[in-house]
Amino acid sequence: PVVEIGPGIGTLTEALLASGADVLAVEVDESLKPVLSDIRDRYSQQFRYLMTDALLLLPHDLPEQFDLVANLPYSLAATIILDAFQRFAGLRSATVMVQREVAGRIMATEGSKEYGAYTVKLALLATVKGSFAVSSNSFLPPPRVESTVLRLERNAPEDSLSAESWQQARVVIDAAFATRRKTIRNSMRIALANSEWSPETIDQALAQASIDGSRRAESLSLAEFRRLVGVFSC
Repeated sequence: PVVEIGPGIGTLTEALLASGADVLAVEVDESLKPVLSDIRDRYSQQFRYLMTDALLLLPHDLPEQFDLVANLPYSLAATIILDAFQRFAGLRSATVMVQREVAGRIMATEGSKEYGAYTVKLALLATVKGSFAVSSNSFLPPPRVESTVLRLERNAPEDSLSAESWQQARVVIDAAFATRRKTIRNSMRIALANSEWSPETIDQALAQASIDGSRRAESLSLAEFRRLVGVFSC
C-alpha cells in the first residue's frame, strides 16, 4: 500500500499503479477530482482517493501499514513529513521530493547551521536512507528552487519512543533550541521557566545525561539528545 500526497494530474500515480502498488491519493484541490475519478474508473481494484488536507488525515483514513510517496508542496513539506511519522504508526517509509533547503534541514549534522529542533525531532522517528538532487532544469517551466528526493525509513522499534516519551522529547528539544545563541543550560532555563522543571532540575538532568550545560544545543549529537530525553522522561 502506498499513500500519495498531492497527486496532481496523476503522472506519478499512474506509474505507481503500473508497478502494482495499491494507491491512496490525498488531494486538497477540488478541481482535480475529475482527473482522480478517471484514474479510479480505470484502476478500481488498486486506487482510491480522498479530497482533504493531508494535515487533517486521521489514522483510520489510511492503510494499517503503508509507504508514503509524494512530490510535496514545498511550503508544507517539512511539516507534512514530521506530522506523518509522528501521528501514523503504520508509516514505514517516505520517498519524497522536497526543496533543497528542506532536505538540508532533514539531513543536517550537529554543528551545522541547518541543524535544529526539526532535525532532531525527525531523526528520533526516522532515518534518511538515500537522497539525490534534482535540477530545476528537470521541470517545465524551471522553478527558482532546486529539489532533492529523499527516502526516510522509520526507526526500528528498539529505537522508537513511546507516545508519552515523544511528547516529553518535543518539549525538551524545543527548549534546548529555543535560544540558539545561548548555552543549552540557559536556553532550557528560559524556555521552561514556567514549567515543573526548576533550574536545579535542569542542571541535574544535563549532568545525568553527561552533557556540559555550557555547550550550545546545535553541538549535541542525536545520541546525546536521546540521553537527555531519556533523563527527562524518567
